[in-house]
Amino acid sequence: MENLKLLYLIDAFFCSGIFILYTVTRKKYIFGIYLLFPLLLTMPTNKVENFVKQSQLSKFENTDKKAQVKAALDQDSSLYRFDDLHYALRTCNQVLDSRMYKTSLYSSNRNQDYSYFTDKVMGMPGPSTNNATVTAEKNSFFQSLMSVKYLYGKGTVPLHYSILSGDKNGYVAVNENVLPMGYATSDLLSKQQFQDLKYPYSMEAVYNNAVVERADVKEWKSSLQEVQLSYKLLHMDDSVTVKKLKNGYQLTVSKKSTINLRLDQSIDGQLLILDLPITEIKKPSRTVVGIEINGIVNKRGSNSDMYGNNRNNFRYVLDRDKPWRDITLKLEKGAYTIQNPKAYLMDGSVLTERNKSIDALKGERMSGNNVLKGEIDVRDDGYFVTSIPFDKGFTVRLDNQEIAYEKVNTAFVGFPIKKGHHTVEITYQMPGKSAGIMVSILSLLIATALYLKQKDPYSGGTDSKSFQ
Repeated sequence: MENLKLLYLIDAFFCSGIFILYTVTRKKYIFGIYLLFPLLLTMPTNKVENFVKQSQLSKFENTDKKAQVKAALDQDSSLYRFDDLHYALRTCNQVLDSRMYKTSLYSSNRNQDYSYFTDKVMGMPGPSTNNATVTAEKNSFFQSLMSVKYLYGKGTVPLHYSILSGDKNGYVAVNENVLPMGYATSDLLSKQQFQDLKYPYSMEAVYNNAVVERADVKEWKSSLQEVQLSYKLLHMDDSVTVKKLKNGYQLTVSKKSTINLRLDQSIDGQLLILDLPITEIKKPSRTVVGIEINGIVNKRGSNSDMYGNNRNNFRYVLDRDKPWRDITLKLEKGAYTIQNPKAYLMDGSVLTERNKSIDALKGERMSGNNVLKGEIDVRDDGYFVTSIPFDKGFTVRLDNQEIAYEKVNTAFVGFPIKKGHHTVEITYQMPGKSAGIMVSILSLLIATALYLKQKDPYSGGTDSKSFQ
């Protein structure tokens, strides 16, 4: 933060100097000096930047992958999302088809509520140390809540997904049991009651309830079971040293290394949730901590990283479509402590049972300004919940009447709804767009008028003097 303030001061000083110099000399070329400033900044950055080579693009985009995605989109016009788990960091902003709605993004102008939801509530992992990045990573709670009906991936298939096309080297998988993008529920949890819950209970609670500003306090029971894992060590690279502590493990990793474990009991149809707090990092100003478990990557940036994610808890939701026992850890170089790690088990049926207690919106894919549009039959008074990040600019019409909307589930658009049959339409207009267009048009008109006045020899401007 101090370095950022210094940069602001330097920039302000430099701009002021250029302006003062111009006012004294009245030479327009003075402004050209200012252009040297960004040039001098970008040159050293470009020297160390790791740009994607043309030869590498085939890993992230190929005709077979595009064809698989298009075929799935062509056959299903309902409301859903489609995530890409393969090279998730490189493809977080890539869409292979305009109908491919994703949960991932890289943007410095990100939605803060959505970032809080993904990081704090759902404990989403990620291979990036940049706090502006939300990548598509395996987390069955998240995928179901966010209506990720289709996935493109490689290797193991997540629980409740089945391969629609392709094979383990590149497949499209489908899950018919994900929650819809819009639904009604009478299972409500107040924001105050929800804030008392910690991960992973927060993840379970937001999945099975609608978190709203006000709701009657109710007794909520978790299905999570905290467990002590028993396992055998199959292999550990010589470059890893693990010291058992009273409440954790101290790791020293001299280079990228691998540890292979085998659980004493296989996991079948269950979710294994791990929460690993990372503490006592040696040389934190330079060290990037990275732990990959069964293909799911977590990284924490160094303390000197201006955009570092400061991820102090590495969280994993492990599952697959068949029984499994093996755990593979891949560790980045570094020295740190995993303090008080916790493991939880939950029956995977929790993810599919939720659909039985909600009323789904029946609608079709978005188009134009329409975000959601459809009909719904509501069994009980409650809330209409979406997985659309909350923002200003939405217009919500319930039974053709515009109504107010509010923030639900900490980050999304929702509103109260009564029992019965309803039509729902949600549209979006970017805040300030109309005003921006009007200002641009007005500025263009003024600029045109000034230009024409300057060119008119009878306008009384500078040109009229030379004419006379």
